Amino acid sequence: MATGRQDAGSTSGLGTSRKEATSYQSARYRRTVNQVEAPELTEVTVTGVVAGGAGIGRAPDGRVIFVNGGLPGERIRIAITERRRDYWR
Repeated sequence: MATGRQDAGSTSGLGTSRKEATSYQSARYRRTVNQVEAPELTEVTVTGVVAGGAGIGRAPDGRVIFVNGGLPGERIRIAITERRRDYWR
């Protein structure tokens, strides 16, 4: 007897599995992030710590930079690996 419901493995006729749809969405997200192919080095002074535990500082041009493992007061040379409109990491 048909209940009108699709089985749990169905994707509502999208033609892709849930795993494929998820990987497509994450690939789409990665395209919005400007991944740096050859990381450039820059020097930054960490001025504080943000909620996630990363240090925050400013580049010489005034741009916000998040530094994993950075402590306030440290002046460190970092490699920029991710560029976004509002910040670098």
